[in-house]
Amino acid sequence: MSVRLILIILFFIKAINSSAQYGKQDSNNSEIELNSIAQNYVRLALTIGQYDPKFIDYYVGPESLKPASIKRDVFPKDSLLQTIDKLQVELKGVITVTSESESTNRILWMQNQLVAFKRKVLFQSGERQPYDQESVELYGVKVPGKTEDDYKKLMMHLDELLPGSGPVVDRYQKFTNAFLIPREKIDTAMITILKEARARTINRVSLPPGEMLRLTYVPGGNNVCMYQGNNISNISFNDNAPVQLASLFNTACHEGYPGHHANFVKLDENLYRKRGWIEYSVFALHSRDRFIAEALGVMAVEMIFPYQEKVNYSNDVLVKLVGIKDSRLDLYFTVWDIKEQLRESLVDAAREVADGRMDKETAMRWIHNYALVDSSRAELYYNGLLVGFRTSLVCYYYGAQLVRDYMLAKAGNDEKRRWEIFDWLLSNKICPNDLKIID
Repeated sequence: MSVRLILIILFFIKAINSSAQYGKQDSNNSEIELNSIAQNYVRLALTIGQYDPKFIDYYVGPESLKPASIKRDVFPKDSLLQTIDKLQVELKGVITVTSESESTNRILWMQNQLVAFKRKVLFQSGERQPYDQESVELYGVKVPGKTEDDYKKLMMHLDELLPGSGPVVDRYQKFTNAFLIPREKIDTAMITILKEARARTINRVSLPPGEMLRLTYVPGGNNVCMYQGNNISNISFNDNAPVQLASLFNTACHEGYPGHHANFVKLDENLYRKRGWIEYSVFALHSRDRFIAEALGVMAVEMIFPYQEKVNYSNDVLVKLVGIKDSRLDLYFTVWDIKEQLRESLVDAAREVADGRMDKETAMRWIHNYALVDSSRAELYYNGLLVGFRTSLVCYYYGAQLVRDYMLAKAGNDEKRRWEIFDWLLSNKICPNDLKIID
């Protein structure tokens, strides 16, 4: 081999090494820049939270990222929008130079979150959009609406199933009242179901060491899970009145295992504490965060206590524990599942109210006739859900359907594979588009 050929080979080896070194340096620089943007993303979220305490569900990051300035008397719409636009431009710049799939996922997730933040800021400033557009900007989805005929068919099915005669709503109330758990036995029943749900969960997915779930009772409040960091959550439960047996299953699984609590501790461990990705230290409501979390929460009870498992566990354990006398558990849970499908009518009513096509009186009749809510509580539902929750309702009903369809497409009836997918969803941040199946 000639000296000239050797020199040429050495030249190319050096060039390749230099290129690799520069590529590695570019990758490191882009990660440093991305981490800096992520810190500013957290600062932005917490600043918005200053003006709406309900916006931040939890924050487990450092104190140094909390707002240094005090809350202004006037909502700083313009400065917040400028910050959002600036972060979007910076993220777009990083995504053009990074080749790391994990970095790309982080960027895309923050970009989606910032779209929601912008709508939140505009909403807080009094700017309203049509229901479907607001849903797309906040949660990344447009819900395909159902017609009144869809709900009438479900009501006809209930009419056939429910005992007795008379209006379906009245018969539903009378029948399900036999499965109410008295206030004095709620605590025993709730703890029993939570323990069982946890035991079933840890047989299928891993939870961080030392995870803990506390239960407190708040008469008149909402049933919510608040993550407190360090693998500890607290469920606040409203025990102000007797509770339906099926509702206890829903709350224990949705808020606890394998729902919100399991979801929050796994996200914290997997994304923030292990990888140090600061953007995942804050959980913002009115965003893609909420859509995915509520979707998994609704699916949680189906994963742990599918229909027949609820019937069996109720027969074997709960009926004697709480003193339920009615033995028609099969019919009860069938009726309850149909009621849950009918509750999707709240989304359609909320859309009609928000867009000015349905007045309050008509909406309250709709709530009574299709959501099976007693007339005395219809106004409470109108104010709290249709007007208060507004587009947030799509997270519960449409979100669960997306997860259900996604798991069916990926795993079919393979139970082990279903749990592998569910575990992955609990442990990672995704956007609604990631759940859509493309044929």
